[in-house]
Amino acid sequence: DFAELCEFVREMKIDRLGVFAYSREEDTPAYNLPNQIDEEEKESRRENLMMIQTEISEEVGISQAQVSRLEKNALQNIRLNIS
Repeated sequence: DFAELCEFVREMKIDRLGVFAYSREEDTPAYNLPNQIDEEEKESRRENLMMIQTEISEEVGISQAQVSRLEKNALQNIRLNIS
């Protein structure tokens, strides 16, 4: 279910995620599955997932920048104590 997928992506905080709409193709097992989703809904879901991913990427990017600053400060302190 789509809501579960969105919640999973939020919880896992995957730093990189690609999202592609399902493309119905003849001669594939999924071609005749019931309850096919129309193109407009597929695009809406793809956009929603990418918005969630953008928020996560920004959050992860901020966290990585903070860690990088802490590492730099720690290295500077070590150098000062050694000198």
